[in-house]
Amino acid sequence: MQNNASPQQMAGLWVVLKAEDEFGQSFVWEGQLLWGDTIASLRHRWAEFHGVPVEAVEFEDELGSLVPLEATAVSLGWHLGGPNPELHAVPTREYLAADEAQRESHVSAQCAAQVLGDVSGVQHEGVGGVEYEEIE
Repeated sequence: MQNNASPQQMAGLWVVLKAEDEFGQSFVWEGQLLWGDTIASLRHRWAEFHGVPVEAVEFEDELGSLVPLEATAVSLGWHLGGPNPELHAVPTREYLAADEAQRESHVSAQCAAQVLGDVSGVQHEGVGGVEYEEIE
């Protein structure tokens, strides 16, 4: 039996990764998963491409189940000849919790600024915290 797969196909297969932002806009990204690589390597490339922390994203299958980071194309039963596997990129629970805490902190800081009356509001949100401008 002759194998008609190209050298590129022999190296791995293309995985379709879909994502949706907080505004409901959909995005599609395709990446090649080499046969020996894990989902973690695909996650790293997806996160780097989209400019988000690697630990902020995980992938779900079409049934909504998390795909283990240590899984490979072979362990997931993926093979050449069928449609490209499709996964959905979703934020991790830890990232959502941190994002929620940051939003709550931001809102609390704005409320405090209004109550105290000694600052005009948030001027800049940085990694280390929130800066305020004093009212003169």
